[in-house]
Amino acid sequence: LDPDQDGFGAYWGTIEHRQALQELSAWLLCVVFRALGYASVSARGLMEFVNYDLLCLCSLLRGLFANRANDSSLPHDMGQIQGAALEAMAGLTAPELAFPFSDGTEAGIEEQNRVLDFYLEVLCAAVVETGMLEAALEAALARATSAEKEGARA
Repeated sequence: LDPDQDGFGAYWGTIEHRQALQELSAWLLCVVFRALGYASVSARGLMEFVNYDLLCLCSLLRGLFANRANDSSLPHDMGQIQGAALEAMAGLTAPELAFPFSDGTEAGIEEQNRVLDFYLEVLCAAVVETGMLEAALEAALARATSAEKEGARA
């Protein structure tokens, strides 16, 4: 296996394939967010949706954030979807997400700290491997710029 080819970016393939996966991510999360209600979208809810698979969640979010809100092939409320996703993404570091099936009584503090450290390490690896942070920052900047332009028009 070539180390230069051994990255998540290699799985995105051609530009057409990448765009198709990004649009699929956007539509899938659109259905989920509409079913939950935008105000109810949370990091915990998204983690439950992906069965606590951080790489899967970061991949979906990266695909969602890589899309632009004014694309006609995407949901009309893409801006709201991305906004809800940005808010939920900020909650992924919550300690309770490291212990999804625990009541907190079966391990000492040292073991809980070890599990939390491991969870955060896996989260960071998933964010880096998928490029989610860059896509999220670009989406946040695009939202801020469009909000600024709309504010200037009003």
